[in-house]
Amino acid sequence: DAGARVAKVEDAPDPLRAWSASGAPIPAGKNGALFNFLHAGHDQADASALEDLLAEADVVVWSRGSLRSPVELLAAHPQVVVAAITPFGLEGPWADKPATELTVQAWSGGIIGLARGNPHTPPVHVGGQVTEWIAGVYAAIGALASLRRGGGEIVDVSMLEASALSLTYYPVTFADQLGRPMRRKRFVPTPGVAATKDGVVGLGVGTGQQWIDFAAMAGHPEWGEDPKLFLDRTAL
Repeated sequence: DAGARVAKVEDAPDPLRAWSASGAPIPAGKNGALFNFLHAGHDQADASALEDLLAEADVVVWSRGSLRSPVELLAAHPQVVVAAITPFGLEGPWADKPATELTVQAWSGGIIGLARGNPHTPPVHVGGQVTEWIAGVYAAIGALASLRRGGGEIVDVSMLEASALSLTYYPVTFADQLGRPMRRKRFVPTPGVAATKDGVVGLGVGTGQQWIDFAAMAGHPEWGEDPKLFLDRTAL
Protein backbone atom coordinates (compact mmCIF):
# COMPACT_ATOMS: atom_id res chain seq x y z
CA ASP A 1 0.00 0.00 0.00
CA ALA A 2 3.00 2.31 0.49
CA GLY A 3 4.25 1.67 -3.03
CA ALA A 4 6.71 -1.19 -2.56
CA ARG A 5 6.64 -4.43 -4.49
CA VAL A 6 6.84 -7.30 -2.00
CA ALA A 7 7.56 -10.88 -3.06
CA LYS A 8 7.41 -13.88 -0.74
CA VAL A 9 9.61 -16.82 -1.67
CA GLU A 10 8.87 -20.21 -0.11
CA ASP A 11 11.04 -23.28 -0.50
CA ALA A 12 8.35 -25.17 1.46
CA PRO A 13 4.87 -24.09 2.57
CA ASP A 14 4.99 -21.49 5.33
CA PRO A 15 3.62 -23.06 8.57
CA LEU A 16 1.70 -19.84 9.18
CA ARG A 17 -0.58 -20.77 6.28
CA ALA A 18 -2.14 -23.50 8.43
CA TRP A 19 -2.17 -21.55 11.72
CA SER A 20 -5.29 -20.23 13.45
CA ALA A 21 -5.59 -18.51 16.82
CA SER A 22 -8.34 -20.87 17.94
CA GLY A 23 -6.64 -24.01 16.71
CA ALA A 24 -9.43 -24.61 14.18
CA PRO A 25 -8.18 -26.61 11.17
CA ILE A 26 -7.59 -24.69 7.94
CA PRO A 27 -9.15 -26.42 4.89
CA ALA A 28 -6.77 -27.83 2.30
CA GLY A 29 -5.82 -25.24 -0.29
CA LYS A 30 -6.81 -22.36 1.99
CA ASN A 31 -4.77 -20.07 4.23
CA GLY A 32 -5.41 -18.88 7.76
CA ALA A 33 -6.75 -15.40 8.48
CA LEU A 34 -3.50 -14.10 9.96
CA PHE A 35 -1.47 -15.31 6.99
CA ASN A 36 -3.87 -13.59 4.58
CA PHE A 37 -3.73 -10.38 6.61
CA LEU A 38 0.07 -10.26 6.80
CA HIS A 39 0.55 -11.16 3.13
CA ALA A 40 -2.09 -8.92 1.56
CA GLY A 41 -0.65 -7.35 -1.58
CA HIS A 42 2.34 -9.71 -1.75
CA ASP A 43 3.44 -11.53 -4.85
CA GLN A 44 4.09 -15.25 -4.42
CA ALA A 45 7.29 -16.46 -6.04
CA ASP A 46 8.84 -19.87 -6.52
CA ALA A 47 12.30 -20.56 -5.11
CA SER A 48 13.59 -20.86 -8.69
CA ALA A 49 12.92 -17.13 -9.15
CA LEU A 50 14.97 -16.16 -6.09
CA GLU A 51 18.11 -15.05 -7.93
CA ASP A 52 16.18 -12.79 -10.29
CA LEU A 53 14.36 -11.19 -7.37
CA LEU A 54 17.54 -10.69 -5.36
CA ALA A 55 19.25 -9.03 -8.32
CA GLU A 56 16.76 -6.16 -8.22
CA ALA A 57 15.76 -6.19 -4.55
CA ASP A 58 16.35 -3.31 -2.13
CA VAL A 59 15.57 -5.24 1.08
CA VAL A 60 15.57 -8.94 1.95
CA VAL A 61 13.85 -10.11 5.15
CA TRP A 62 15.76 -13.15 6.43
CA SER A 63 15.00 -15.71 9.14
CA ARG A 64 16.63 -18.97 10.18
CA GLY A 65 15.98 -21.89 7.88
CA SER A 66 16.49 -19.80 4.76
CA LEU A 67 18.52 -21.19 1.88
CA ARG A 68 21.54 -18.95 2.48
CA SER A 69 23.05 -17.01 5.36
CA PRO A 70 22.81 -13.19 5.52
CA VAL A 71 26.55 -12.95 4.82
CA GLU A 72 26.21 -15.12 1.70
CA LEU A 73 23.21 -13.09 0.49
CA LEU A 74 25.05 -9.81 0.90
CA ALA A 75 28.20 -11.15 -0.78
CA ALA A 76 26.21 -12.26 -3.84
CA HIS A 77 24.00 -9.14 -3.93
CA PRO A 78 25.91 -6.24 -2.36
CA GLN A 79 23.16 -3.70 -3.06
CA VAL A 80 20.57 -5.22 -0.72
CA VAL A 81 19.75 -4.55 2.91
CA VAL A 82 19.44 -7.92 4.66
CA ALA A 83 17.07 -7.55 7.61
CA ALA A 84 17.80 -10.63 9.73
CA ILE A 85 15.28 -11.42 12.48
CA THR A 86 16.26 -14.07 15.04
CA PRO A 87 15.49 -14.68 18.73
CA PHE A 88 18.92 -13.59 20.00
CA GLY A 89 20.81 -12.08 17.07
CA LEU A 90 23.19 -13.61 14.56
CA GLU A 91 26.24 -13.72 16.85
CA GLY A 92 27.01 -14.42 20.49
CA PRO A 93 26.69 -17.41 22.83
CA TRP A 94 22.90 -17.55 22.47
CA ALA A 95 22.83 -17.20 18.67
CA ASP A 96 21.69 -20.81 18.10
CA LYS A 97 19.70 -21.23 21.31
CA PRO A 98 16.10 -22.44 20.78
CA ALA A 99 13.31 -20.10 21.83
CA THR A 100 9.55 -19.73 21.94
CA GLU A 101 7.26 -16.75 22.42
CA LEU A 102 6.97 -17.62 26.13
CA THR A 103 10.71 -17.89 26.74
CA VAL A 104 11.60 -14.72 24.83
CA GLN A 105 9.00 -12.77 26.81
CA ALA A 106 10.35 -14.27 30.04
CA TRP A 107 14.00 -13.50 29.24
CA SER A 108 13.12 -9.92 28.25
CA GLY A 109 11.71 -9.33 31.74
CA GLY A 110 8.15 -8.95 30.50
CA ILE A 111 6.65 -11.88 32.39
CA ILE A 112 8.43 -11.26 35.69
CA GLY A 113 8.23 -7.48 35.32
CA LEU A 114 4.51 -7.46 34.62
CA ALA A 115 4.14 -10.33 37.11
CA ARG A 116 0.53 -10.93 36.16
CA GLY A 117 -1.20 -14.19 36.92
CA ASN A 118 -2.06 -16.42 39.83
CA PRO A 119 1.22 -17.47 41.53
CA HIS A 120 -0.18 -21.00 41.98
CA THR A 121 -0.65 -21.57 38.23
CA PRO A 122 1.82 -21.82 35.31
CA PRO A 123 3.31 -18.53 33.99
CA VAL A 124 1.27 -16.46 31.57
CA HIS A 125 2.46 -14.13 28.83
CA VAL A 126 1.11 -11.34 26.65
CA GLY A 127 -1.20 -12.90 24.09
CA GLY A 128 -0.36 -13.39 20.44
CA GLN A 129 3.10 -13.47 18.88
CA VAL A 130 3.92 -10.04 20.27
CA THR A 131 7.71 -10.44 20.12
CA GLU A 132 7.45 -11.11 16.38
CA TRP A 133 5.38 -7.96 15.85
CA ILE A 134 7.86 -5.90 17.88
CA ALA A 135 10.85 -7.36 16.03
CA GLY A 136 9.16 -6.62 12.71
CA VAL A 137 8.82 -2.94 13.63
CA TYR A 138 12.50 -2.73 14.62
CA ALA A 139 13.50 -4.50 11.40
CA ALA A 140 11.43 -2.09 9.29
CA ILE A 141 12.96 0.96 10.96
CA GLY A 142 16.46 -0.50 10.65
CA ALA A 143 15.96 -1.35 6.98
CA LEU A 144 14.69 2.15 6.16
CA ALA A 145 17.62 3.73 8.00
CA SER A 146 20.03 1.48 6.10
CA LEU A 147 18.46 2.40 2.76
CA ARG A 148 18.96 6.08 3.58
CA ARG A 149 22.65 5.32 4.18
CA GLY A 150 22.84 3.62 0.79
CA GLY A 151 22.05 0.03 1.76
CA GLY A 152 24.37 -2.88 1.26
CA GLU A 153 24.52 -4.07 4.88
CA ILE A 154 23.01 -6.51 7.36
CA VAL A 155 20.46 -5.24 9.89
CA ASP A 156 20.73 -7.73 12.77
CA VAL A 157 17.51 -7.70 14.85
CA SER A 158 17.29 -9.66 18.10
CA MET A 159 13.72 -10.38 19.19
CA LEU A 160 14.90 -10.52 22.81
CA GLU A 161 16.56 -7.10 22.72
CA ALA A 162 13.66 -5.52 20.82
CA SER A 163 11.22 -6.90 23.41
CA ALA A 164 13.29 -5.68 26.37
CA LEU A 165 13.53 -2.19 24.85
CA SER A 166 9.76 -2.09 24.29
CA LEU A 167 8.80 -2.52 27.94
CA THR A 168 7.40 0.62 29.58
CA TYR A 169 9.69 -0.09 32.50
CA TYR A 170 12.85 -2.18 32.71
CA PRO A 171 12.70 -5.02 35.27
CA VAL A 172 16.07 -6.45 34.22
CA THR A 173 17.78 -3.08 34.75
CA PHE A 174 15.85 -2.66 38.01
CA ALA A 175 17.21 -5.97 39.31
CA ASP A 176 20.76 -5.10 38.20
CA GLN A 177 20.73 -1.74 39.98
CA LEU A 178 18.87 -2.63 43.19
CA GLY A 179 19.80 -6.28 43.55
CA ARG A 180 16.22 -7.44 43.87
CA PRO A 181 13.34 -8.15 41.46
CA MET A 182 10.78 -5.46 40.71
CA ARG A 183 8.08 -7.82 41.95
CA ARG A 184 8.73 -10.89 44.06
CA LYS A 185 5.70 -12.86 42.93
CA ARG A 186 2.94 -12.89 40.34
CA PHE A 187 -0.43 -11.44 41.22
CA VAL A 188 -3.90 -10.91 39.75
CA PRO A 189 -4.30 -7.13 39.42
CA THR A 190 -7.46 -5.09 39.71
CA PRO A 191 -8.37 -3.98 37.13
CA GLY A 192 -7.04 -6.62 34.80
CA VAL A 193 -8.54 -9.19 32.44
CA ALA A 194 -12.09 -10.16 33.35
CA ALA A 195 -14.77 -12.39 31.80
CA THR A 196 -17.79 -10.68 30.29
CA LYS A 197 -21.03 -11.91 28.76
CA ASP A 198 -19.50 -12.18 25.27
CA GLY A 199 -15.80 -12.76 25.92
CA VAL A 200 -13.12 -11.03 27.97
CA VAL A 201 -12.15 -7.40 28.57
CA GLY A 202 -8.77 -6.08 29.65
CA LEU A 203 -8.20 -2.87 31.61
CA GLY A 204 -4.77 -1.52 32.49
CA VAL A 205 -4.05 1.10 35.16
CA GLY A 206 -0.46 2.30 35.17
CA THR A 207 -0.53 5.69 36.89
CA GLY A 208 -2.12 7.20 39.98
CA GLN A 209 -4.37 9.43 37.88
CA GLN A 210 -5.56 6.44 35.85
CA TRP A 211 -6.37 4.66 39.11
CA ILE A 212 -8.45 7.63 40.33
CA ASP A 213 -10.27 7.72 36.98
CA PHE A 214 -10.92 3.97 37.09
CA ALA A 215 -12.27 4.20 40.66
CA ALA A 216 -14.69 6.92 39.58
CA MET A 217 -15.82 4.94 36.51
CA ALA A 218 -16.33 1.85 38.68
CA GLY A 219 -18.58 3.81 41.03
CA HIS A 220 -16.14 3.65 43.95
CA PRO A 221 -14.39 7.03 44.14
CA GLU A 222 -13.27 6.15 47.67
CA TRP A 223 -10.80 3.65 46.15
CA GLY A 224 -8.96 6.56 44.56
CA GLU A 225 -8.50 8.22 47.96
CA ASP A 226 -6.53 5.27 49.36
CA PRO A 227 -2.98 5.22 47.91
CA LYS A 228 -2.39 1.75 49.41
CA LEU A 229 -5.05 0.26 47.13
CA PHE A 230 -3.23 1.57 44.05
CA LEU A 231 0.00 -0.08 45.17
CA ASP A 232 -1.69 -3.33 46.27
CA ARG A 233 -4.58 -3.84 43.89
CA THR A 234 -4.95 -7.52 44.77
CA ALA A 235 -6.96 -6.43 47.80
CA LEU A 236 -10.10 -5.56 45.82
